[in-house]
Amino acid sequence: VDATPPDDMPSYSAIMFAEVAEHHDAYADRRDRYRTSIREFVEVADGFRSAEAYIAAVRAREGSTAAWESWFAEHRVDVLLEPTCPSTAPARGHGYDSGNLGGETDPLIMLTHTWNHVGFPAVALPAGMGARTGLPVGVSLVAPRGREAPLLQIAIDLQEHALGTLPPEGGPSRPGPSG
Repeated sequence: VDATPPDDMPSYSAIMFAEVAEHHDAYADRRDRYRTSIREFVEVADGFRSAEAYIAAVRAREGSTAAWESWFAEHRVDVLLEPTCPSTAPARGHGYDSGNLGGETDPLIMLTHTWNHVGFPAVALPAGMGARTGLPVGVSLVAPRGREAPLLQIAIDLQEHALGTLPPEGGPSRPGPSG
């Protein structure tokens, strides 16, 4: 299929940070209790308080949503299957330390922020274990707005008939039909 609509990270960031700043205003007297990376994230959000910028970002999001809806329709795509993250899950560790602010290069959101931004339903499913790390990997299914029921049925079918389940801690996985 043709190339997808362009990414709209600036509008995503403007909306998300404005909403983070507004929400965390109620907890301003408790910021000293936040984990370091959360406090830093909220401090960045404090710079996104312009009503004009927020309204412009909402309008840009409307354009992105329309572009994605057109793309799905033009290419007769019912559901998009993609990795949830471009790598296996990170080992638990220093995610709350200083300097972990996320952003467009953050592997935990780089493939999912578009769907959050345009409001498309998405389902994330476990898809196995990383061959080198032994940590879980996943896939996401995405559909246009209003297509939640078929999306969920496809997710159920995929989980039950193709992906199998992740192993319980220390045990073997239940393979899908091919495995």
